[in-house]
Amino acid sequence: MRIIAFSDIHGKLELLDALKSIVCKEAPDIIVFSGDIVAGKERASEWFNAQLEGREPVWHKREIRDEEAGEIDTYERFFSKVNELGVPVLVVPGNIDAPKERYGAAAAEAEEKFENVHVIHNTEYRYNGFVFRGFGGEITEELREDRFVQRYRRIDIHGHIYCEAENLILVTHSPPVGQKVSKEGTREKGSPVVNDLLETSGAFLLFCGHAHIPEVERLNGAYVVNPGSLTGQSYAVVDVKGRGKVEVRHCKI
Repeated sequence: MRIIAFSDIHGKLELLDALKSIVCKEAPDIIVFSGDIVAGKERASEWFNAQLEGREPVWHKREIRDEEAGEIDTYERFFSKVNELGVPVLVVPGNIDAPKERYGAAAAEAEEKFENVHVIHNTEYRYNGFVFRGFGGEITEELREDRFVQRYRRIDIHGHIYCEAENLILVTHSPPVGQKVSKEGTREKGSPVVNDLLETSGAFLLFCGHAHIPEVERLNGAYVVNPGSLTGQSYAVVDVKGRGKVEVRHCKI
């Protein structure tokens, strides 16, 4: 099974056009997207600034309202473009893909409209004996939020991502804490909750994003693949030849 993995497009949908020729060349069976479709600059900035300043974030700012219409259009165009890639595309939301209700409505409409779009947040997709289980957003031990950003705590995902499957592949937005896959410069963007999920689920492969640097490493006996951000022109090609037999190539568009 060949998988093309990409993540963190942040509104730059023109980058998806380059994937068409890559798909033709690589002939993947599955495409995995680990989240962050929209840019969400004003909304996310308000949330993060409010946390730093110890105040409640303010929703009814003109900049945030002006951003909304563009984000709705971005979701529609994203799902349409990935459907045109011609193979099943498995999608989870990123932390910037908020509010949860807006993303959920766009994702549900896309799944109904497009045969190749499969949103696996909180659910699974099966292909040729492999089980893909997904949970998007930022996974954290801290405050939960789903309006300005999508953030989930350990209690929110307990029981949702576990399943008894021999050939289990996890897809998250947040990376596990590692030596490479969770680092973006000096910033640690991983979550120990994902490490625990990896260990207790018995998955042999995990795709993630959020940290925008392309890396791969072994954690708890599993391969963890961060394809890097598509905004940085990075993606990964992963050949799965069986449990424990994984080959990863990091590429540039």
